[in-house]
Amino acid sequence: MLDMTPFHDGDAVLDVATGTAVIPLKLARKGTAWREIVGLDITLAMLKKARQKVEAAGFADSRGNDRRRSTVIRLTCASAMAMPYRNGHFDIITCALAAHHLDVPVVMAEMARLLKPGGRITIADVLEHPSGACRRSAP
Repeated sequence: MLDMTPFHDGDAVLDVATGTAVIPLKLARKGTAWREIVGLDITLAMLKKARQKVEAAGFADSRGNDRRRSTVIRLTCASAMAMPYRNGHFDIITCALAAHHLDVPVVMAEMARLLKPGGRITIADVLEHPSGACRRSAP
């Protein structure tokens, strides 16, 4: 999924339904000069695990007093159906293996609201092909 998404220095990235912050951590390790990396999840228990991983990797925010690296990952506990960010804030929004748990039209409207003009959304999820076989969708 990340290999199919074009990233640029200065991008602000939101990972929706971040879980244990797998995607934010992969992004932070890419070496790109991010403006911001944010992981959002509604489940506090998942975010607690994410926080541990982010701190261990040295990407915690300044409130965690860990600024060993210039890249910081912020974690937010909130619903993907009403995300607490201003309109047009993010360059890239990702969501992996979670859309089937969400009200897709509502989440897509929220993502569109948060995305800057010309921004990019990347969603990866499982789905069942009518034949019962899985297939890969084109990017």
